[in-house]
Amino acid sequence: MDLRPEATADATSNPDFHGGLVLDRVTTMFVAEFNNRTLDADEFGEELLKAAWYYNYSWASPEANAAGLAAVLVFKRANYSRLYRREGSDESVEVKDAKRLAWKTTTANRDLMIDDYLAACRPDPIEKWADRIVCPSQRLVEQEETFHIDKTGKRQHRPGCFDDLLFAGFICWQLHLRCPRTRGAVATAWRPGLTHARYADGVDLGVPEDDNYRGAHSETEVMA
Repeated sequence: MDLRPEATADATSNPDFHGGLVLDRVTTMFVAEFNNRTLDADEFGEELLKAAWYYNYSWASPEANAAGLAAVLVFKRANYSRLYRREGSDESVEVKDAKRLAWKTTTANRDLMIDDYLAACRPDPIEKWADRIVCPSQRLVEQEETFHIDKTGKRQHRPGCFDDLLFAGFICWQLHLRCPRTRGAVATAWRPGLTHARYADGVDLGVPEDDNYRGAHSETEVMA
């Protein structure tokens, strides 16, 4: 699960929306999304925290950019234990970076996360669509279609278009590749200080995850 708060704009585009996605790690399908540009970053962090509790106490990460730090603090204050922590190699070789909270997109990892996502969208020569990304989101597909290589060689959205959900997808996939898997449902004891709203009306225990699960996936039609 990932949330990407955006608060920047260039001369040819509007500010991006907040973009959030939830990835089912068994089916590798994006099962929920959120797009909004009216909430402040901390308010959007609250929405992501609700979703993290609801979707089986999932691994989660706001993007630790300037605007996203407010969302990261929401998780920190809630003592959410499955908030992704960056590895030192994610952005540099400095030891001081190893314990920082949440995913941070940098020039060092940007191309890697794009390439990993693209590879997961193509069928494997042997296993075909097993463990490939399944995307039923019309909005996300539209952002994939308008993501291009500009005249400077940088991969980014076309002028006037958006890539908030797409980068949320990139980060979701990195968390899927990097975070440990758990077998069985996570216990969901009530925690003092959290309201029912924080639990989004309950926690969906879902289907127990299996480390050895290998499913056959096929190309899916985009939902209208």
